[in-house]
Amino acid sequence: MNTLWPDVDRRTLWDAVETYAQRDRRYGGAVDAAPGSAVP
Repeated sequence: MNTLWPDVDRRTLWDAVETYAQRDRRYGGAVDAAPGSAVP
């Protein structure tokens, strides 16, 4: 999808939104440490 901004129409924008929605977002990937373990 290499459409320049002046040429973007509803269909192009919708395709971009669908592509974004399919991403696996991890929000930083923070994990809770086990109780009693040392956290660096």
